[in-house]
Amino acid sequence: MKPYECDCRNGISKIVGAMLDRYFELAAPPFDPLRVWQWVGKLNFHEQKGTDQSKAVQVLQKDNELRQCIIAHVFGKLTDRDEIFETQDKFDGNSHSHNGFRFREDDYKFIVDLAFETENPNLWVSFIARHQYHQNQAARGQNDLRRHMREQALEKPSLMREWAKNNRAVAQRFKRDSYRWRVRYTRKIKRRRRKQNEIRAANIKYVQNNRELVEGGRHWACLVRFAELLLTAPDKIEYELGDEALVRNALRNCLSFIAPHVPDLPKLAELQCASQYHHSEPILYAACLEIMRVKGNLEEVDLRLLRALRTNIHKSYRAVSSTERNALFREIDRLIFSDSNSAEKFLRQYVEPQLAQSGCTHPEVELLRNDDTFGHLRATLSIEWLKHFRKLELGPLNTLFEIAAQYGNRDDLKEIIAERCEKFMSDWPNLTENEDIERKRKFWLIRVWHFLDNTPKACWDWLKADKDTVLVLYERSRRMSPGTSSYWPKLTSSKIEAILDAFIDKWPKVDLPSHWGTGSTKEENAYRFLTEVIWSISSDDPDDAIPVLNRLLADSRFVDLHNNLKSIHASQVRNKALRDFRPPTPEEIVNLLDRNVVVTVEGLRQLVIEELQYFQRAIDGGEFNSANRFYEKGDRLGEVRSTEIIAERLSWRLEPQGISVVKEHELKDANRSDFTVTKMIGGKRRLLVTEVKGQWHNELYTAAAAQLHERYSIHPDAEQQGIFLAIWFGEDEKVAGRKVHGIGSAQELGISIEASLPQSLRGLIDVFVLDVSKPK
Repeated sequence: MKPYECDCRNGISKIVGAMLDRYFELAAPPFDPLRVWQWVGKLNFHEQKGTDQSKAVQVLQKDNELRQCIIAHVFGKLTDRDEIFETQDKFDGNSHSHNGFRFREDDYKFIVDLAFETENPNLWVSFIARHQYHQNQAARGQNDLRRHMREQALEKPSLMREWAKNNRAVAQRFKRDSYRWRVRYTRKIKRRRRKQNEIRAANIKYVQNNRELVEGGRHWACLVRFAELLLTAPDKIEYELGDEALVRNALRNCLSFIAPHVPDLPKLAELQCASQYHHSEPILYAACLEIMRVKGNLEEVDLRLLRALRTNIHKSYRAVSSTERNALFREIDRLIFSDSNSAEKFLRQYVEPQLAQSGCTHPEVELLRNDDTFGHLRATLSIEWLKHFRKLELGPLNTLFEIAAQYGNRDDLKEIIAERCEKFMSDWPNLTENEDIERKRKFWLIRVWHFLDNTPKACWDWLKADKDTVLVLYERSRRMSPGTSSYWPKLTSSKIEAILDAFIDKWPKVDLPSHWGTGSTKEENAYRFLTEVIWSISSDDPDDAIPVLNRLLADSRFVDLHNNLKSIHASQVRNKALRDFRPPTPEEIVNLLDRNVVVTVEGLRQLVIEELQYFQRAIDGGEFNSANRFYEKGDRLGEVRSTEIIAERLSWRLEPQGISVVKEHELKDANRSDFTVTKMIGGKRRLLVTEVKGQWHNELYTAAAAQLHERYSIHPDAEQQGIFLAIWFGEDEKVAGRKVHGIGSAQELGISIEASLPQSLRGLIDVFVLDVSKPK
């Protein structure tokens, strides 16, 4: 009795199957293959279970050695082909055998090798890999099992006989089946052609018998077919209907007949939302195309029909060239948009009903975005529709937002963003199970983060609570690549800092491949965004970017980003230094070259250094003993008195050039520079700040960065430049508060101070040591 004819073993099979599952859950490998086969080999399993439903199926399918031991036990001694064939049923995964015994790909090679080793040609040929005659070579590929069996057949004549006999039988069967298939196919094609010819003859006869009705454009079914042929396959008109002129005349004459059936704009809007169309639309398109071809204009066509056609004018038909389509497009616009209000009225009658209809997933808001006819309405309608239609699907909502962001009033858009954010957070303060609400909430919160300078804390707290927000920001940043979405505000340095602070611990470092795409993991995309977003800091204002960069560099969590952060920091310092740079005018260049006139802050800095060098030469070899002015009764002067002497010297030297020297110049936040050198250049004040320190001062090595740069040279008129002036009184004097210092000359002191200067300040701040020491 066949398994499908017997129900007597169903109950015991279910019990034993459950016990086998429990056995594999409790027992430890290795398992006894003979015992497993004895338990279930003769049972019927009508309910097939997968590896996720049955432990026994899972173990048997995964444990190749156990399964193949069972296969060897069952097939090893079988030599009768019928018996082998019947036994195969228990291993082919049918509805009556245990699913754990189902053959896997490696099992076929195992049993073939078993038959080869035991010289069992009947078993061997029962599992022969067939030649796939019905597939072409590219589809077949390499059949590894067939190649393996061919190699085995070459080794043993008994197997080669079976191989050759099987190949002949398969080839003959294929030839016989192919012949039968060709005969049936040829007969089918002939019947179809005969039937088509009969239909075509009947159609031609019908058209000719009803010529007046058809050519007059009053036969609906004919108009549908005529429009289809004209728009997609005009070369078939003559063959199919026998009279091409009749077809074109019928379409030109049909407008009065189809006019009552052409939907108005609100109805067409309804059809658009339902992803449907009216049969009159292609007829109207074909009719207007034919009229345009003959008369060159559409002035005889009712404007209501043209407005209906305008909704479908962008549709492409295979037989209509872009030149003809564009000419038709221009003619329709000329007629229906003759005044300034007609375009807006068209959108309000056609697009607004789509936006108002709940669940309309594809309203044609792209008309506003891409159609230049409505370009003058983008700014106003996008903002108005965003305000008015609050239940838009996410697709059209995004399109409208992009239009408003690109063309609309930015303040109005920010107001909408803030209002929607507040609405979502007040109406649904907690996470909901409504996917639509949560997707739209994230939509607006992401835009709050990008567009509002002061993002509400509640909005950012909600975003950063979800680690996957990084992936949304990553997708947004990819769409904001150079040349796209430039109308979206760039993230400020402080917002980038907030992103890094919120997510760097949630998405730890991963090794990033040199390529990426749809195959990148979430972890790779998230970490890639965190490493790439910092480069946006380089385009921010230096005054905002530099403090953020300093904090990030001081935070050990971002140590893997330090090299890039340092590069951005150096670039921003340079940008800040050059921000207020104004190239000299031609007149100033002439003055610089011919009259040595200062025209930049850098030139002013160079001039002061030259004057200090002149002063040094006067001290070293002048006839007036200038160095004595820095001593009183044999003792050195302090910083204040020494600064007065230097400032006085520079003042009377530079004043004739229109340059003023101001001692203790008060700068921002009550900071005072020891003295400043100022000149009006191009109608704008240019300021050079100077800090003076005696060699003994405790802040000798830090004042250049801590005072001169951070307090004084950041003045906008200073262009981040300055001079640090140290006064050398000799090696017997303390250096930076230390008696034992190892500095033996003014030159050594200058080198030592320059070595302590941060790399970012070199080239912006000059160090000069004025040697007023007494000769020994």
